[in-house]
Amino acid sequence: MKSKTTAMCVLIGILAGMGSVAAAPAVEKNDLQIIRKAVRDNGPDVPSDMKEVKWFRVLVTDNRTNKDKVRISLPFALLEAVSKIAAGAEFRFDRKAGDVELGALLAELKKIGPMAIIEVHDENETIKVWFE
Repeated sequence: MKSKTTAMCVLIGILAGMGSVAAAPAVEKNDLQIIRKAVRDNGPDVPSDMKEVKWFRVLVTDNRTNKDKVRISLPFALLEAVSKIAAGAEFRFDRKAGDVELGALLAELKKIGPMAIIEVHDENETIKVWFE
């Protein structure tokens, strides 16, 4: 479980460092229900070609105003292209160098299909990260 958590943190860190934001269709207000529906609709009985991940999404909402502060939608194909460019690059975590096969990580995440990666709630903000 620790390796999956580490892998997700690596992916989020890499994407945050890219500084790329792609325009995409807006996520509706009740995004948690959308995430759950995407996961439910892409369950084990759905043909595998319908489970393909197409988007990486991040949403940060201000809990006091209920307004979006940050909304990132990246096509999964863009992440795959970046992984090819970054092939062989060395990433550092906590000042230590480490090998991360970004392409292999993305391939494994794509196999899993649409899923919620992380949701963090605090007093001021809610952060949601998912594949759709």
